Amino acid sequence: MRKRVFFLCCCALFLAPLVSAAQTSGPKERVASESLPPIIVLGLETYKTSGPEEAVRTWIKGSALDGSKDALSQANLLRQI
Repeated sequence: MRKRVFFLCCCALFLAPLVSAAQTSGPKERVASESLPPIIVLGLETYKTSGPEEAVRTWIKGSALDGSKDALSQANLLRQI
């Protein structure tokens, strides 16, 4: 349960600024994407093209949560945003 809450908090902290940065256009968009870690940018691009489940897979790939069904279930929360 603590892992799930921790994961949700991390997603909220990381995704909130990214969503607002992703909605900008022009030169500011390039500056925002240059200042973000590549894994975050890759996950957001994956989210745009393939949806939340693939984005979560991209973000957790190679981590301790890789392959975790609990982590993948968090994609449902992204669908509600």
